[in-house]
Amino acid sequence: MRVCLPVLGLLSLFSVACGGADEGRFAYVETETEDPEPCDADRGYESFSLVDFEPHELAGGDTSINVQCNPELASSCDFYFNYDSASSPPNPTRGYARGDDCLELAVDDDAEVMTSPRVGQSTFEAQEIPEGRCGEDGYGLNIVTENVGMCYGADGRLGWGAALDVTFSGPPLDASDWDGIAFWVRKGEGGSQKPAIIVQFVDPNTSGTEDPETGEPATCDASDPALGEQPVPDSEKCDAFGTAVTLTDDWSFVATRFEDLAQKGFGVVSPLGHLKLDEINRMQIFMSAGSANFWLDDIALFREEATE
Repeated sequence: MRVCLPVLGLLSLFSVACGGADEGRFAYVETETEDPEPCDADRGYESFSLVDFEPHELAGGDTSINVQCNPELASSCDFYFNYDSASSPPNPTRGYARGDDCLELAVDDDAEVMTSPRVGQSTFEAQEIPEGRCGEDGYGLNIVTENVGMCYGADGRLGWGAALDVTFSGPPLDASDWDGIAFWVRKGEGGSQKPAIIVQFVDPNTSGTEDPETGEPATCDASDPALGEQPVPDSEKCDAFGTAVTLTDDWSFVATRFEDLAQKGFGVVSPLGHLKLDEINRMQIFMSAGSANFWLDDIALFREEATE
């Protein structure tokens, strides 16, 4: 078992998106460090849970396994699962035909798309983790994709893949007192065809929306072009702060420090030069085009424990 420390670099390429738009290519390297006690890797940190994926009691006494954010969170929290349907083979289960920008298939002619959660789903159930996490029973989220974004479009690129969004609003997430966001992750049964996922964070400078307080226009473009229109040039696109995270066969604790996050380098540079920690609008977990299968558990803010 290994603890994975994500690092940015130049090795391989990812296609990612913001709200479904192709934001460019993400370069990354994955660095792995051996740890003799990987299941204790979260020791030494204070934490505040954002999403624990465990069953919770509803008003009236019933129990629900629908995923929810911590009720103690000051922000409201919404989920959304999406994939690049315009650049994907058909999805008969959801009634989706072959995508409008699917000019050339990168898979067999009879290939179909499947995702769990389903595309467009904003409420979904956690699943009991087989054999538990590090020997303890519990629930997590098993994300599975097959053949998403596996078409070459008019720009000659494969689709951007799929994404799970966790949106914080009313107000945005204030993480200014914390070092970063941590979570547990491992490959699903049978492994994943992808070596890594991308975790990124959207703030007012990288969201593509106008400032609600001042009315100032957006500094970058996160929109999808209409069918038949040219895509937004990469240099004008929103470029969120993020990092790549290695997927391994065993559970790994990933502590993603805000100070280590970086923009990918293709789009509009944030005027701050770093993530606006007191106004995080969205956390996004991206899977590149193709197929993936991994488990996610216990997303939380973290910081170093205070020492006397």
